[in-house]
Amino acid sequence: MEYVRQIDELEKRAQAVNLSLHRLCLSAHVNYHHITRWRSGQVNPTVRVFLRDFGKLVAELDTVETRIFHALAPRFTGPPPQQPHA
Repeated sequence: MEYVRQIDELEKRAQAVNLSLHRLCLSAHVNYHHITRWRSGQVNPTVRVFLRDFGKLVAELDTVETRIFHALAPRFTGPPPQQPHA
């Protein structure tokens, strides 16, 4: 059940940016109920559906991580300061 491991890893990434799997599903427009049923083993997803939904989740998380990175990155408006020569 490789997809369960992939869902767990995605959830860890989401938690690193203070995002729950449920919130990630909402923002990616993916049915959270399906993800939890796949994870619990109640239902096995088809490859096509898993790739579609997992792809949406990864893309949304990538967007959130990039937004956070850009918000935290220093902004330089000019050339770096010159070091005095010794």
